[in-house]
Amino acid sequence: MQKNSNTEVMSLLAVSSTFPTLPDPLIERANLIQTLHDMLADTEVVAIDGPEGIGKTTLLAEFAKGHPNTAFSLFVSGASSYSYDCTMLSSDLSTQIGWALKKENFRNEETEEASQLLHSRILALQRQANFEKKIYYFIIDGLHEIPAEDSSALEMIMKILPFGLSRFRFLISGPAAMLSQRSVRPHNISPLRVVGFTIEDTDKFFKGVVEDRSLIESIHQLSKMIPGNMVVLRRIITSGTSADTLLDSISTILPIGLNLSGKKSTEVQHTHSKPWPHLHSIVVIYPSKY
Repeated sequence: MQKNSNTEVMSLLAVSSTFPTLPDPLIERANLIQTLHDMLADTEVVAIDGPEGIGKTTLLAEFAKGHPNTAFSLFVSGASSYSYDCTMLSSDLSTQIGWALKKENFRNEETEEASQLLHSRILALQRQANFEKKIYYFIIDGLHEIPAEDSSALEMIMKILPFGLSRFRFLISGPAAMLSQRSVRPHNISPLRVVGFTIEDTDKFFKGVVEDRSLIESIHQLSKMIPGNMVVLRRIITSGTSADTLLDSISTILPIGLNLSGKKSTEVQHTHSKPWPHLHSIVVIYPSKY
């Protein structure tokens, strides 16, 4: 936090109650970040899509980290209804905007009704953006994880987002169709499909853990270049299983259904938990959200 004579300025990353912990090691994806900047110069909303574990959450967090005073973020999870509770998210967004407005006494306004307070702060933010000729970013992750039976919650979250206002841009994870089919929806949506790690990214991710280039290439291929799969493999290797043993076992078991994409395989688990006990954790663990 930095202080000046009029107010306190805090990184919005610290203000957001849902901002995730960045993975360690973090493989920065500068090419994708630049692509997002280029796309947002011409479109209001970029819908970031890709398979589970491909790195959508990390990409959004990395983008926000590059705009600590102009990016508002909401990271939700379909695993808990509290995570996508619209009242909680609305309050979080309102608090972040309050800090961005740099109003020393903004907390004193919170006696105002919550939805009206958010509305008035959004309008004040737009005035500030126009005056300062500054772009503000709204980063929303995890809406595609909200269960279908709770689609009304998704509709409510969409309603609190200030689409259509000048100098506001949006990065939202999930397919573009998810946004275009809502009752409240932006009119200018561009899709971006996130690709997996390059071999150089994989090498950096396993630096200090796996040094043999041929093993790196095997991991890169067997993990299907998906960062979330590599998180699982790296965790197992650092827990004591050698990369050679791990890959030999995976090569043996792959033809009968070992799935590194995050889905359990009951058949593999029961059949091979004894011959390869160290593989049990691969089968029953879901890759970390990356």
